Formats: sequence, C-alpha cells, structure tokens
Amino acid sequence: MKEFFTTHPYFTTDTMKPFNPKDYKRYIIGSNLFKKDMLRMIILRGTSVQDPTNILEGDYKDGRRLLSFKSIDDVKSKEKALKGIIKELVKNIDV
Repeated sequence: MKEFFTTHPYFTTDTMKPFNPKDYKRYIIGSNLFKKDMLRMIILRGTSVQDPTNILEGDYKDGRRLLSFKSIDDVKSKEKALKGIIKELVKNIDV
C-alpha cells in the first residue's frame, strides 16, 4: 500500500494490491483519538451491516458509521455487538 499513507491506523484482512483508498472496499475499521479519554472507531462500511443493538452512530454519505468508547466498561458492554459487526464486514468484504 505504498500509494496511500494515513495518520490513523486501519485494519484490513490481507496483503492488499493497489486500489483507490477512497473506495473503502477492503478497509474495515479505522480508529481516531477524537477527544481526550475517548476512542472512536470508524466502521468504514458501517451502513452495510446489521446493528441490532444500535451501537453505531452517524449517517454519512460514504457509508461510514462511528463507534465511540468512553471507558473500559463501555468497551466491554459493546464487545459482543462489535464482534458481530466485524464478522459480518469480513464475510462480505469485496476482494
């Protein structure tokens, strides 16, 4: 991925061939230290997954949804739902 560098880490499923990073086809989740004492995960194809517990926030034109954590207890309470979302994203990834 020599063509694209970012200040935020992104997690993907494999070694990637060159592609347009604005397509977000193979990006899964990014992170953002939005505020002090808060971690925000950017679910780049968040509108494409089921969210029965409504943990995802935002309504962005490019399909992103956000997930904010304010404490370790917040992480633990959202862990099961987040795992389900990640499994669905990986299952439906466009390679």
